[in-house]
Amino acid sequence: AALAKEKALREAAEKGATAKKATHLDNTLSKIPKPKGSAGNGFKLIEAMQLEDNEQLYHAIIREVHELSIQAGLDYRDDFKDQPVEALGLLYKLARDIFPVLERFPNDWATAEMTKQYLYNKRKHS
Repeated sequence: AALAKEKALREAAEKGATAKKATHLDNTLSKIPKPKGSAGNGFKLIEAMQLEDNEQLYHAIIREVHELSIQAGLDYRDDFKDQPVEALGLLYKLARDIFPVLERFPNDWATAEMTKQYLYNKRKHS
């Protein structure tokens, strides 16, 4: 099971390398600090990430973060704060590798917000 999980994560990273080349993102832009509150309760994530003009990229990132959450072995039945730190770290690294624009968000706050929303919604609708 662990071998299959590792293979899936490796394949995701390889797939991401292709996406990385295709998006030509400029990750040299300034860092974007996390706003107060949480996504949906204090700020709109797409606006906080300054991607209102690139909804296609925003939705591609969300889809990939959802997929990586599954591949990293996060359990939707557990709150975000109870997820294994190693799994979250792996998810954040792979997400940054696939979408270098995510390097603009200190401490991976944008990826964390997407992950929290995904786990909450999955738990709510299961």
